[in-house]
Amino acid sequence: MSTARWSTWGIRIGALGLAFLLWLYAVTENTYTREINARLRVHDLPGQQPGTGEVLVANPVPETVRIQVAGKGRDLLRLDSDSFVLHLRPEGTAGSVRNYRLTTGMVELRESLDVVLERVLEPREIEIVLDRRAERIVPVRNRVELETAEQYTMVGKPSIQPVQVVVSGPSAPLRDLVFVDTDSLVLRGLDEDVDLNVKLILPADIPAELDPSEVRLKARIQLLAQDELRRVPVRVRNAPVHRYRAEPAYVRVRVKGGIGVIASLDPAVDVVLYVDALHYRDGMVAIQYEEPSFFDIVNIFPAAVRLVEQ
Repeated sequence: MSTARWSTWGIRIGALGLAFLLWLYAVTENTYTREINARLRVHDLPGQQPGTGEVLVANPVPETVRIQVAGKGRDLLRLDSDSFVLHLRPEGTAGSVRNYRLTTGMVELRESLDVVLERVLEPREIEIVLDRRAERIVPVRNRVELETAEQYTMVGKPSIQPVQVVVSGPSAPLRDLVFVDTDSLVLRGLDEDVDLNVKLILPADIPAELDPSEVRLKARIQLLAQDELRRVPVRVRNAPVHRYRAEPAYVRVRVKGGIGVIASLDPAVDVVLYVDALHYRDGMVAIQYEEPSFFDIVNIFPAAVRLVEQ
């Protein structure tokens, strides 16, 4: 490329650079308006008297307020979400409900910039409900769904620790709080034990704090197994002592559950079979059983026995 052509390109690049600088100067020196979020801070709550409990805001309020400002471009470019704070200082006592109109006089500019606060855009009015702080111990309700993989089973029920948490917040809504729910997770295809921390969720209209804010969820997952237990004793209930005995006195029971549980079952202890002799006259009596916690009873053979007087 010739020297003349290089010179031409140099002139063009220089012209573009100059044009950009002139544009940048114009942009930063002209006056514009801009919408930006100001952090909302509610403080200096009234009614803080010794022995009466802390006063707090009992209803949800927005974290930010949208405002409009004007100024030169160079100043507006330096603004961010921490540049403005809108201070709201409620009046009244615990139990009061008041609406407050938000104005530019409540807004603090936290930097030395040459900007003008023009107006509050949204929200223009906020309701503040005051209440006294209370604490309650509330049980936790599990909302986590666990589904095992094929050929696996869950041994017993999932456990949660702790089963109760401390909820601290406005006294009025806490009176009606019955449960604190876990996050509604769904875990599928499980083929090993579950041990995880789960976040606790409060209703959106209760601005409270939780201690702790999460619980530990555990569940035992084992390979599914079946077995037939022999010589499982049949007990007789609701009869005079030693009046009746079951015939046959021992039966077979097919069970299924986690392989570790099934392998360790004691037929005489872990499987509780019985017949009810309260209204017995004659004939066969169906065998009943106490529902086990960690495995399932599939069938009993025979399913009925006779009661024989001893």
